[in-house]
Amino acid sequence: GNSGIFSRIGEPMKALPGTIETQLKHGSAGDVLGLQGKPIAGGQPRFFEVKKHELAGDIAGVHKLLDAEKPPGEWNRVDILAQGAHYQVRIIGKVVNEVEGVEVNAGPVGVQSEGGIIQFRRIALTPL
Repeated sequence: GNSGIFSRIGEPMKALPGTIETQLKHGSAGDVLGLQGKPIAGGQPRFFEVKKHELAGDIAGVHKLLDAEKPPGEWNRVDILAQGAHYQVRIIGKVVNEVEGVEVNAGPVGVQSEGGIIQFRRIALTPL
């Protein structure tokens, strides 16, 4: 199924808010997306945009560098370093994405499941 980790969630709170999503969907795990118009700077490698998506509004994103996830049904460890406007995503210890120009703002963190089952074994936040 489609799932992800939301960070820097903005108002208004709704099922698919303005947020930065680290995608966990099999085959796309490691993509970083700005949903509902949440900006990510263009001009960087693997950048893409989708305008007026039916559910997610305007999307800006950066596709992953490589596949590192385990087959469906196995556990993956995902580490996200959100340091200012820079995001780094690691899956099972491998750097799968480096993203610049992510909007910096305070907001909660969330986990998402969209139409499928996903399990989270442990979630930890570590202040920098």
